[in-house]
Amino acid sequence: MGSIEALITNEDLRKYPFLPEALKRLKELDLTIDDLASEDIGKSILNRVRDNLVSSIRTGNVSPPHEDAEIETLSFLVTLLVLRVIGERGLAERYAVALSKRVRNFLKEENLSKVVYIAQAVIGLGVRIKGGDIYIDVVSFLNNMPEYKGAWKLVNRELIKGWVRVTFRELIRLVENGVKNLIIHRSSQEITGLELPDEVYLIVEEISTEWSKKLREYEEARSAIVKRGEAYYPPCISFLLSQMREGKNLTHSARFAVATFLLNTGMSVDETLEMFKLSPDYREDLARYQVEHIAGLRGSKVKYLTYKCDNMRSLGLCRWTCKGVRHPLQFFYRSLRGKRPDVSENS
Repeated sequence: MGSIEALITNEDLRKYPFLPEALKRLKELDLTIDDLASEDIGKSILNRVRDNLVSSIRTGNVSPPHEDAEIETLSFLVTLLVLRVIGERGLAERYAVALSKRVRNFLKEENLSKVVYIAQAVIGLGVRIKGGDIYIDVVSFLNNMPEYKGAWKLVNRELIKGWVRVTFRELIRLVENGVKNLIIHRSSQEITGLELPDEVYLIVEEISTEWSKKLREYEEARSAIVKRGEAYYPPCISFLLSQMREGKNLTHSARFAVATFLLNTGMSVDETLEMFKLSPDYREDLARYQVEHIAGLRGSKVKYLTYKCDNMRSLGLCRWTCKGVRHPLQFFYRSLRGKRPDVSENS
């Protein structure tokens, strides 16, 4: 099956403001950046931009779509513009994760044809439907897979002449991740020679201040780690912590590796949770439950250990060789004794 056509409604334009049809409609309105300074539509757009970015920073979520599809699409585009002016990739990723989560929830309620259309039209996903089964071309699959472990590893997939069979739920996850990557890409492009209204710069200043507060919270948590001896951490854990510092959305396996390592080197549950608060999709209740479970305070009451080095490599979480070390905790305790292992980065 080639490209799929779908009936795109006004409701779809509200839910998916990045659709080609939404952008086409805006071109027909012939609006300019200066219209954001107007009293009518400009105020509604800028208020929505502010609210969504603040919400994504504080809660990891964005609000439901605006009742007006045009305002929703315009606010989406202006949000990308604001993110480009601020130039903080961590902030862009946080917003991208928040919006793509909302998209995922809407996609769950759509029929297959609508989801396939969005996959093809928005992120260029190669999709085929044959005999009721869904197939994704292998390049699209690899470029949009959410993590490199378990069922997502290509070695664990059914691959037929360059096509990977997926479930409807997996298709939605691929689209979600593709939308996230698209937003990050579009909000990271450099702006040159564009004069913005003062009203937009006020939003830029406000959001920059809000993001700086979030970063300060993280730095306070990080200082606690430094006091405990981050210099003794293996390079794989230090790298994952630096990714968190940049606001990257780590995979579940990466989060597990960090949490188990910190807990097993003497950090409390609360101290460990502080390190995750910069994650784009952070939820206090869910994160606390998971960390307490890892710490052996819930469920089976078994405290989990960090992955072994071989497992870290197979999960794509380590690209180093630490002489004589088979486990990240082994690296830590040797370093504490003044016998830090020799480290080389694999090419």
